[in-house]
Amino acid sequence: MDFLKKIGLAINAGTVLVPYLSPLIKGIFPSTAPVVQNINDELPAFAKAAAQIEAIGATLKLQGEQKLQILIPQIGQVVASSSVVLGKKIKDKALYEKAVLGYAQATVDLLKSIDPDEVDKVSAASHQWNPVIPD
Repeated sequence: MDFLKKIGLAINAGTVLVPYLSPLIKGIFPSTAPVVQNINDELPAFAKAAAQIEAIGATLKLQGEQKLQILIPQIGQVVASSSVVLGKKIKDKALYEKAVLGYAQATVDLLKSIDPDEVDKVSAASHQWNPVIPD
């Protein structure tokens, strides 16, 4: 079982993931603080969306491609509301959609790359990973 599957199951069981890397990165590279803050805002939202879809997928016994297709619009909502995109005209819709797909796939790949035992380190009572995904 990989990390993404385990975190999907952990959501159903009340356990969550907490990303603590941004303070470390900001400390090592202070000039990156504004960029890290944007990533810190969106990356947890991407991960939360992926984990929620994984939990739903486990319940409905969906395959990977089906879960990815459900995840893409969720990632699209986060991207559309990000400070990078919000209020800006999209010139090339196909390229934009390709980027959203890339973020969705990259998020799945990132979460699958993490050791599944890391899910167990944080209980639901102590989590700080709770971004709001816009409607």
